[in-house]
Amino acid sequence: MINPHEIDIYAAENLLATKKGIIARKWLSRKYSRKDRRRILIFYNHVETAPAQIFPFYYYWNSLDRRFSAETRCVDISNITGHIGKYHPYHNLIKAADIILIQPWFTIGNDKIKEILEGISAINSNASMSFLDSYAHSDIRLARAVNPYIKYYIKKSLFRDKQSYFRKFGGGTILDDYYDGLYEIDSEKLDWNVPEDIIPKLRLSPNFLTAARFVRMFRTGGAPKMDGKLFDVQARIGTKGSPWYQAMRNDALRKIEGIAGLRVSPKTKVSRAEFMKELSASKLCFSPFGYGELCWRDIEAMATGAILIKPNMDHLETLPDLYQAGVTYLPCRWDFSDLENIVHNALSNYEKHFECSINSYDICRDYINNDKFINDISFIFDE
Repeated sequence: MINPHEIDIYAAENLLATKKGIIARKWLSRKYSRKDRRRILIFYNHVETAPAQIFPFYYYWNSLDRRFSAETRCVDISNITGHIGKYHPYHNLIKAADIILIQPWFTIGNDKIKEILEGISAINSNASMSFLDSYAHSDIRLARAVNPYIKYYIKKSLFRDKQSYFRKFGGGTILDDYYDGLYEIDSEKLDWNVPEDIIPKLRLSPNFLTAARFVRMFRTGGAPKMDGKLFDVQARIGTKGSPWYQAMRNDALRKIEGIAGLRVSPKTKVSRAEFMKELSASKLCFSPFGYGELCWRDIEAMATGAILIKPNMDHLETLPDLYQAGVTYLPCRWDFSDLENIVHNALSNYEKHFECSINSYDICRDYINNDKFINDISFIFDE
């Protein structure tokens, strides 16, 4: 007999797939199975970053059910528009839920997210509702709009200094602000009007580590090895984007390519499988910021044994703590001015610095294999 929870895991892994996703989404939005369970309902957004926060609710279903007697359903938030009347296809799911997690995309706007939250609250005012932020940037720009409705604001990274949430940044983000100044790009200082009482509601969720492909890698893969390295540095860096992003990424690429004598990965396009093989064959992985500080490439490097070199992450908290300078990665300055020295030092003392790869891999594997997600998400079950 097929276990429905095994189907859940497969469906959650294919949530955004083109063909498989149609069936997966229908299955994951089915009725709850039993009345004696605590019922979680997730409204997710249909972008690549979303499933990393959702997949662990299904992958660890056994531990979640055993500890909290809980089951999860999820619905694409784009299906929640206008009035959610009793004949709406997801009205009964909302009404039956005990815990509701809302994960819209950040472009939704304040008015629309308020409309959705008010509609859900009108159906089920007893449910504990929290906001699931899957965004790259570190700000919490929708905090004022969602604050009256939510118990927790859950995000993949948080500023260590919570006063940073009340700063005005050029372009609205700390990265935009810094690189606009560095490259002399004009931008307006934006104030997101973050309410002070959102700060006690802030909670961490795991970063990209809990995406399905990474969970599989750390479950089944072996520890990274030092041998078999064809490249000194893997540095496939996309450069197209907004003005500050393009300037920063082009500068990063110039800096790494300007280091004489390096065996750098080629620029030709490759598949994901080839990309991962290339990382496994690289001593170092250079991972500049994207639109946010956390990057898929960071976890890919940790999974394959490429020593991660990345702009300093001391300003952020993440779950688990994967960004420990000199322990799990090698930090460089945000302007890349010390990048050449760091690369040369890492290659000259490769055996010593390879410990960073071992440490980061061990933290990731321990997190995945010991179901630490269950403890880290337990706060949503607080009465």
